[in-house]
Amino acid sequence: MKNLIHKPRGVFLTGFGLLELVIVIGVVSVSMFALLGAGQVAHRAVGEASRRQQAVFLLEEGMEALRLLRDDAWSNISGLNTGQSYALSFIGGTWEATTAPQYVEGLFERTFMLREVFRDTGDNIATGGTLDPETRHAEVRVSWSSRGATSTIMGTSWITNLFLE
Repeated sequence: MKNLIHKPRGVFLTGFGLLELVIVIGVVSVSMFALLGAGQVAHRAVGEASRRQQAVFLLEEGMEALRLLRDDAWSNISGLNTGQSYALSFIGGTWEATTAPQYVEGLFERTFMLREVFRDTGDNIATGGTLDPETRHAEVRVSWSSRGATSTIMGTSWITNLFLE
């Protein structure tokens, strides 16, 4: 008679074991998808950081190329139209300015533009005053496309006729 009143201990626990298994599978699945998503985001971020670092190196190289153009002959700089966009091309061991678009590694477009520089009566660079034919303001840009958007970094410098050619 005692067996009829009291049910065995394992009867109620079998359904809970199945429920716990379903919950554990759900938690593990959600965790795995979250980790995969985080991994993809991290992978994209590392790739973008790598492209940005390459662009910074190309920007520095562009600034140095302008200085090398100047060192070869001031006419390499003074002969270029101010306000016009140019690209840098490395041909035969020397840098040249060209109006044709140039892509580095098929991804990065590097351009530069020179602007006139004016000086005030104190010989300081100013927005107006006397034109300084021995100085140019250089602006170098590096652009690249990534995930449907264009990214651009820019650097500026002053280029002067150091050797007064």
